[in-house]
Amino acid sequence: MSDILLPALKDARWPSSTMVVCRQLAPELDSPHIPYVAFGYDRPHTFEFLNREGLPDLGRTAEEIERIAVNNLLQRPAEWQHYGSKDDIEMLLWDGDYFAAEHILNADFMRDAQLILEAYILAVGIPRRGLLLVTNGVQPPEKLRAFGAVVSAQFYRAESAPISPVVFGVKDGQIVGMLSGGEEAGRQIAAEQAQQENKNLYISGSVLTDDDSGLQTVEIVAGSPDINLLSQAILGAFKQALNDFHSREDFSGVVRFVLIPAMTPDSPALRQSMASLTNHLNGIAAEIARITDAKHTVAVQIVYGDEAAESE
Repeated sequence: MSDILLPALKDARWPSSTMVVCRQLAPELDSPHIPYVAFGYDRPHTFEFLNREGLPDLGRTAEEIERIAVNNLLQRPAEWQHYGSKDDIEMLLWDGDYFAAEHILNADFMRDAQLILEAYILAVGIPRRGLLLVTNGVQPPEKLRAFGAVVSAQFYRAESAPISPVVFGVKDGQIVGMLSGGEEAGRQIAAEQAQQENKNLYISGSVLTDDDSGLQTVEIVAGSPDINLLSQAILGAFKQALNDFHSREDFSGVVRFVLIPAMTPDSPALRQSMASLTNHLNGIAAEIARITDAKHTVAVQIVYGDEAAESE
């Protein structure tokens, strides 16, 4: 297991913010979408956050924890990728690391972007886990609005954990403001894209109650020929199931996903992806159990078609 402290950005609605060591990214900005910067250890299937109550045992202050975590972040490779042109929307992005968005805390990396774009100030987006976007903060309003729409759409598509739809102003490596008004610009774009994708996706949940124990199991039927689309849908449904059931006395602790063979072609790639996803979801459940008052240990099952009966 890794004992390297790292920062992790979490969206403004994060319910665990009162229990873990964290701070708002830019508390001086007036927006309901300012994310949290939390700290912890990157484990194989989850991120283990530092609880506030355990901070005295570490013998360090929250400020010292942050300095160590950010310094460790700087040791991770990061490289800007160039997109577009000055005639269109010139952007730099970094998406080659799970902690890509956290590099908004990397002042040198931000200064490099400012030099590459020859910008007085940067417009910076951290819409979701693993994605960092920047453009010149001084350019025609229509271009900045278009950039804001890209950031907002990435946030609402939530291809990975959402962080913020805000476009931050960054100068000399420091957050100095934000471009307000564009946070909702990408919601419709994301909805239209999701509608198109959903033609190839089916997912529906139900609650099964055991006659003898009275305990309830969440069963979700899902199918898609697109493994990535299916995985994202399962992840979203699992998080919703945990939110709705993890603290209930009558929850059995089992969340079962049943894949529809007619929609989901069986293959070694599917089996490998689902096995990896099962481990990841159980890791998420274990993390939540550590920092909440969960009534049961949650066990995730992903089964294929008639194999559902064999797992019971």
